[in-house]
Amino acid sequence: MAQLNHKKSFEKIFYSRFVLVFFIVALIFFVKSVYSIAKKDHVLNNDKKNDEATLSALVDHKNSLTNNLNKLSTNAGIEENIRDKYRVVKDGEGLVVIVDNDPKTDNTATASNALPQKTFWQSIKSFFGF
Repeated sequence: MAQLNHKKSFEKIFYSRFVLVFFIVALIFFVKSVYSIAKKDHVLNNDKKNDEATLSALVDHKNSLTNNLNKLSTNAGIEENIRDKYRVVKDGEGLVVIVDNDPKTDNTATASNALPQKTFWQSIKSFFGF
């Protein structure tokens, strides 16, 4: 009988409103903590992807610079660089510079292609077929 009374008192305490509220508060706290950790994990994964992209871009840039440095360590590479930057030619050679026409500065092409402007009444007449 004492054991049965002990079991009932345990159930009475365990199923009380205080314990129920305590478990609900603890559950809310743990859910909030898990959500916070998941949010931080998402941010860290995005940062990791951005850092990996930056790293690959830097590695590509490093390889490009290494190739340019190796090219400039030869006489042919130095000569090519000087010819490109300063447009220098050797004796007996000629330099040809080809300049493209910029369509923004060429006004003759745009003026001939422009459509004549219709007045308001002309557009109404053409709409009704007069």
